[in-house]
Amino acid sequence: SEIELFKPLYIDVDPIYLSILLNKISDYGINFQYTPQAISLSYEYCTKNIRKFIESHIKCPIFNLYGSTEIGYILCECECGQMHLCDDLIQVELIPFKNRTDLFSLIVTSLRNPFMPFVNYKTGDIVKATSSNNKCECGLRTPTNIQWVMGREKDIITFGETVMTYGDLDEIVYSLSNNLIFVYQLLLEEKNGNLIFRYTTFNKKDIPQIHRRDFKAKINEYFGTNISVNFIFEQSIRPEISGKFAIIKTI
Repeated sequence: SEIELFKPLYIDVDPIYLSILLNKISDYGINFQYTPQAISLSYEYCTKNIRKFIESHIKCPIFNLYGSTEIGYILCECECGQMHLCDDLIQVELIPFKNRTDLFSLIVTSLRNPFMPFVNYKTGDIVKATSSNNKCECGLRTPTNIQWVMGREKDIITFGETVMTYGDLDEIVYSLSNNLIFVYQLLLEEKNGNLIFRYTTFNKKDIPQIHRRDFKAKINEYFGTNISVNFIFEQSIRPEISGKFAIIKTI
């Protein structure tokens, strides 16, 4: 009722908490029909299933927006689905990450902060990028070589020389779950190298066994080795103490 009373034209929101709210609105049969002119999804990684769920409930342009508390806005998605660098606000440097030719550590320098400038600031985030800037059909001339933010450097899983980020895991989940999986978490047991996949679903029902088998096969194919994967279907997954959700975590 407060949203419908205020009628915001634009909403910047955490995608996971928005999807939880939309799911509860559906569960309780609440009549909520207000639609803003645009929504930006920021604060934490937005999985493809959650993005699709939000788009199915709110019929307006939806964009990913990436930044940091210290720096401000860094990347913004256009209507063509391309990420654009906010080069009027910051400059970036891309440092190759591990042995992946498509992944880079993101280093930024602020251009409009005279009181506390950040120079060559290591964000701790990983981006997927190409070596060239492609002209985008949206008409913006800002750099487009950064394709996507793939997650945090500290939140990766490595077996041998193979690295898995949030973005890599999300590609697997999205391709196999038939859009059923909601919030999920892949845990690496440090003592034995086993994996635990915890997950919730939008309809609160467990996924078919075939999805579990396919997921395990895809994980083993990705890492090129036979890894034990255990599954735990949850009714809810709690966020970390920061309020954000850990998609990959070592325990």
